[in-house]
Amino acid sequence: MLRPVAAFLVVLGGLAAGTPAPALAQGDQGCDLCHGEVELLRQHVPSLAEAERLSVTSSVIAASAHEGESCASCHTGYQRWPHPDGGTTETCVSCHEEAGRLWDSSLHAHPRLDELDPADCASCHGSHDIRWVDELREDDGIRTMNATCVSCHETQAMVPSEPHGDTVSCAGCHAPHGTKGVDDLTAAVAPLAQAATCGACHEEAAEAFPGDAHGAALADADPLALDDLMEAGAEMPATCTSCHGGHGMVAVDDTASLAVHVDACATCHADEADRYFGTYHGKATALGSHVVATCDDCHGAHGIFASAEEASWVHESKLVETCGECHEHAREAFVAYDSHPDPLDPDRNFPLFVTFVFMNALLLGVLVVFGLHTFLWWVRILIDSRRSEATEGSHG
Repeated sequence: MLRPVAAFLVVLGGLAAGTPAPALAQGDQGCDLCHGEVELLRQHVPSLAEAERLSVTSSVIAASAHEGESCASCHTGYQRWPHPDGGTTETCVSCHEEAGRLWDSSLHAHPRLDELDPADCASCHGSHDIRWVDELREDDGIRTMNATCVSCHETQAMVPSEPHGDTVSCAGCHAPHGTKGVDDLTAAVAPLAQAATCGACHEEAAEAFPGDAHGAALADADPLALDDLMEAGAEMPATCTSCHGGHGMVAVDDTASLAVHVDACATCHADEADRYFGTYHGKATALGSHVVATCDDCHGAHGIFASAEEASWVHESKLVETCGECHEHAREAFVAYDSHPDPLDPDRNFPLFVTFVFMNALLLGVLVVFGLHTFLWWVRILIDSRRSEATEGSHG
């Protein structure tokens, strides 16, 4: 058996003499003789970058997810140097059929902009130093794959301060192979799929969502109608991202999330939000309070129901318990407090309506009377001033 150095000299000797070189019968070791030498490759390719791209040894493959596979497992017909034109490279799909089927229906296989090239397996996984799937689910693997995604999707990078930053992979939400556009109803982040996608990690929230007011509205929605709403960018039934956002998410234990969540509720419940900001709770929130009750403190975050339903936190039978979370001395009389008062609705709260009308009429009356009084006082001063000037002129 020839030693590696001897085999290398035989190959070079064959090239120099212009005679066919012997087959590299030693498998990957034979491939290493040329593909392990950048300087040798540089003599036969147009650039150093191309030489470095072709530089790979069997040790790299042995340390990858393809350990146990030989170069010839993917590259067939390359047994001799120079490589014949008939050499071929197997596609990843030849082994990974299911991943290939999903990729073929994805946004990466068929980019929407003509000037974009499809992103194939090597674009994300590399060609030779491919990592194990289990490694890609660990912290270092997640960061590596996310950096790969961000190399194309530059504006979608997540910062470490986000709840998902460096801890959740892009593929964890967008699907690793069957990735679809965010406005595609078949995407993993589409409205009808979010409960399952987010629920893979947030099980308790996912279990509560389908039966509540938001989940029921989404389940009852016509998928075709949802598609039209997505195209038009119109308001849709609330989903996970409607309240929490997707990228740029704020952690629920971050005090900044209080204002974010109130604003999120206000996008659909504008009237209720306006009335909330007219109360002590709302005014304190607007001033930056981090302890006052916001929407989810009273209505819940997941498992939200209409106030008329017994399951609701704000059903009349549960108000003492709900308000008692903050106000330990809450009693029946205490919970009669109107949390979303409308001073212009006499049917909702007649005493408040009367008080509102009276106080505003009083304020308007005071402004009119004293405004008129001030105006007439100025007129009187002006008249007296001119009379004084006329008197002084006649005496002069």
